[in-house]
Amino acid sequence: MQCGSRGAAAGLWRAVQLCKGTALQNVSTHIPGQPSLGSSSLLHHLRQCLSTATIQQQAVAGAQQLGNSSWRQALKDLKQLSKFRLSALVALTGSAGFVAGSGEQLDWAGLAWTSLGTMGAACSANALNQLYEISNDARMRRTSNRPLPSGRMSPAFAAGFALASGAAGLGILYFKTNELTAGLGAANIMLYAGVYTPLKQLTVANTWVGALVGAIPPLMGWASAAGQLEWGAGVLAAALFSWQMPHFMALAWLCKEDYMRGSFRMLSALDSTGKRTAGVGFRHALLLLPLGLVAHCANVATPMFGWEAASLAALLALPAASFARAPSTQGARSLFRASLLYLPLLMLGLVVHRVPNDHTMDLQQIRERAVAAVPFRMLDVEGSGIGAAALNAYRLLAASAVLTAAAGGRVLGISTSALGELRCPSKAQCKAADQDSTSMTTSATHVLPEAGISSSSSSSSNSSSSNAAPTSVDSDSSGATACPSEHDGQQPQVGAQGAQGVSGSQGHPQGVVELAGGTGPLWSWRR
Repeated sequence: MQCGSRGAAAGLWRAVQLCKGTALQNVSTHIPGQPSLGSSSLLHHLRQCLSTATIQQQAVAGAQQLGNSSWRQALKDLKQLSKFRLSALVALTGSAGFVAGSGEQLDWAGLAWTSLGTMGAACSANALNQLYEISNDARMRRTSNRPLPSGRMSPAFAAGFALASGAAGLGILYFKTNELTAGLGAANIMLYAGVYTPLKQLTVANTWVGALVGAIPPLMGWASAAGQLEWGAGVLAAALFSWQMPHFMALAWLCKEDYMRGSFRMLSALDSTGKRTAGVGFRHALLLLPLGLVAHCANVATPMFGWEAASLAALLALPAASFARAPSTQGARSLFRASLLYLPLLMLGLVVHRVPNDHTMDLQQIRERAVAAVPFRMLDVEGSGIGAAALNAYRLLAASAVLTAAAGGRVLGISTSALGELRCPSKAQCKAADQDSTSMTTSATHVLPEAGISSSSSSSSNSSSSNAAPTSVDSDSSGATACPSEHDGQQPQVGAQGAQGVSGSQGHPQGVVELAGGTGPLWSWRR
């Protein structure tokens, strides 16, 4: 019995030693230096050791899991800091510019280096933007969970990332493409981070500066492929500039209250009715209609691309017109979704129907092709030079946009006269709408019921008074639509007087809709 107890004790001690990871040699019933322990004490030590080993294994497994989770979170934070999807879209537009500016043979290596360098420059600009706006982002629901305002990332690390990605992107553009492309990339970083970002808290004009930033990447792609900037590159830049207006105006209306919390000066925050915001988006959607034809005249794409581009622009202009007719959350959301579809489809159509760049097109040739393509002899202005060519190009855009807008207005039930009088309401008009709906109605277009035509005297007087008015509405104008996550599908809160002013007077015939609450020519560029 004693021998069995000693053997059991030796086995338990062996288990304890193995549990502790020590080498066990010459185990017997008694080992010199080995403590003399009973079986119960050895069992206690064994349980304690096994419990400690289990905890250690769980700790190791937890640390490994935490490490994997930390890496995933770090990658997610870097994607948020660089606005990865936005940067990828910027690189895509640069790639489209490279393809459009290339000759018969496409340089695939050059395309890859251009896309990568543009991506790096875009990541740097976005990181610098978020560094500047940490406190603003912290107040906005849409951006409060970004790595900087949430505290998951230090400003020093973000600054290092911006410096590294910018240096890498510009270095790639400089050494793998040419100096012009790298210079455009550096200028765009400075324009975005040094001009556009501070302007967001100062003036509503920041949106137009931001649209200029978005128009530069196609120029970078063209410069990389052709080694220079040519007239055809301007077609892509114009497309990107105008596309951003309906896209961002819809977003600005959807997140109007969020932008106000972040102290950003967006047009939607100063627009109580939404007419001004929607009018900007609609006007630029119309400008996209003839751009396919302009691309053909510049020998950038085949005539088929002109039809495809016009069709895509019409699909964008219809929700833009609906949003301008009755601003609402649902209308803004429809316009935003249409804008997301428009740009990649336009880029795809350009790539498919591109004309190889032979570097022979000049302004005079573009003018001649434009006059030949459009059956309006009024476009053929006498004389030559940049002034006459610019006037011809302007009239080409205006004539094409007016005709398409009139056709689209018939589908939507909007009269041609109402489309012809579209413009953003001035500050004086907005004040009149808030104070007295009657004065708003009398300042709108008067239609003679028996003749069915507009009164020229009323239109001219209203145009002159509108031109003399300031171009911005009051900063204390309140109103309306919150982010879609809070008030999904609700109509903007327009006052009763403002609603009456928009609907027009009783003298308007059935089907005539006053889109913007003001009179004047369609192509008024006042902001």
